[in-house]
Amino acid sequence: MSDDVQAERIEQLIGALRDDNEALRDHAIASLSQVGEDAVGPLIGLMADEDVLIREAATSAIVRIGPSVVDPLIEALEDDEWAIREQAASGLGKLKGPSRRRSPREGAQGQRWRGADRRRVGA
Repeated sequence: MSDDVQAERIEQLIGALRDDNEALRDHAIASLSQVGEDAVGPLIGLMADEDVLIREAATSAIVRIGPSVVDPLIEALEDDEWAIREQAASGLGKLKGPSRRRSPREGAQGQRWRGADRRRVGA
């Protein structure tokens, strides 16, 4: 797909996020996530929209794109707009699934530590 056609498709899908029809909005979110990284820039821009539903839809679409959006979301944490920072933090939180969370007692290498003497559990 050419860049012009892709840009037009993204623009149409972003316009659909503003539609009153919830099913159309859900379809637009799914389609934007399938477009992938080309949609990230415009979606991050929507994270500052005055309408909270638009902000949340943009974040949802970005999260569905997957782990490749981590860097743009981290950059968005430094944005001047509070709404973009808020949605970027929300998106990053949603990208980290429960299976990847560590216990506070678990070290960076996935080892568990006990007490002040830092003995490995089970060692």
